[in-house]
Amino acid sequence: MESEMKNAALSALMEQEPAKAMEIAPGMTVEEMTALFFDASALREPPHKIYQLNGNGHRYYYRYDEQGEPHFYPSVTTLLKQTMPTSPFLIEWMIKNGTEGSTEKRDLAAAYGTFMHAQFETLIINRRYNFDNVPGVLLAYMEQNNLPEKFYGDSLTKIRKDVCAFAQFVKDYNVRPLAVEIALVHPDYHYAGMVDLPCVMTDPKTGETFPAIVDFKSGRKGFYEEHEIQLHLYKDMWNVNFPALPVSRVFNFSPKDWRGVKP
Repeated sequence: MESEMKNAALSALMEQEPAKAMEIAPGMTVEEMTALFFDASALREPPHKIYQLNGNGHRYYYRYDEQGEPHFYPSVTTLLKQTMPTSPFLIEWMIKNGTEGSTEKRDLAAAYGTFMHAQFETLIINRRYNFDNVPGVLLAYMEQNNLPEKFYGDSLTKIRKDVCAFAQFVKDYNVRPLAVEIALVHPDYHYAGMVDLPCVMTDPKTGETFPAIVDFKSGRKGFYEEHEIQLHLYKDMWNVNFPALPVSRVFNFSPKDWRGVKP
């Protein structure tokens, strides 16, 4: 059984596209950002290519103007880290877990969040999801990111339930993506970011259909002030780039632990 799972992991690794990020200096990478999905029938693609620069724990975006000069933009998450006070809930959590314990838990939680994002994106783009592939895909992700063995046991059941919960949300609200993981810049206020899921959805209670932005969060402890600010910065950035289809509502989506046998 273990051999079969390792083979599945290797197959999943081979099927994935090679990394697009290019290292330009030790610890610094640059990558051209292209949306995983873009509905060209509903939107006109922005005229400028956008690049992402990562280094020293910070993320910046840049694009070239008509004269070929680069213009740099800090990411929304970087801006919030540099300007928002540390949450008292986070401080309490760090004290409770200690320096080493909180660092390990933070890194594993971030790794799970990245993996969860990718599975949600697979489902919303393909409109289907193969749960039989989860063990191999999870092992491949662990191998790529040098994650410890315990990550597998902690994540396998949880990711299946979280994908089911997201699928239920997509079904209930008839979510149709306009784009998935799209990088944008705000030309007036000079910030940038990756928007998880601009979409059109329908309120099941009222029948009202509207454009919206959904941002994925893997935490299960609720949402915080910076999450709300992040969403509204994304909304303003989207609306200045796509004025013909402005977003009117913004949402965080986070799966919760199941209370019964259904998501």
